[in-house]
Amino acid sequence: MHYKEDDEIISIFLEETKDHLIVLESGVLKLENQIIDANSRLIESLFRAAHSIKAAANLLKLKNIESISHELENILDMGRQGNWKMDSNTVSGFLKGLDMIKEMLEFRQYSDEINTNALIQLLRNLKK
Repeated sequence: MHYKEDDEIISIFLEETKDHLIVLESGVLKLENQIIDANSRLIESLFRAAHSIKAAANLLKLKNIESISHELENILDMGRQGNWKMDSNTVSGFLKGLDMIKEMLEFRQYSDEINTNALIQLLRNLKK
């Protein structure tokens, strides 16, 4: 069975991913211009949300959603390491990643045809 073709699994994926995106967006806005403690519960919950999107997208073979969420996860991992500030530039780039995932959810059958190279590079540059 191909999970990508199972309507029930797709429905669950869409519902859970939308919930994770809400958590990520509101959480990242709370973190803007804050020094992040490595033991922060918020950063840990955001990391788990990004990781969950990545893992589910991998299962469904939605490679672009997986790649973007992986980069978002990497950004959040910097916060898990502590003493890091999520500035407005990082928040802006992070939100662009979330917006792209939202768009891809709406057109998931075409999501892997979208060129995400510029966005992926932007997200990678935020970690420097």
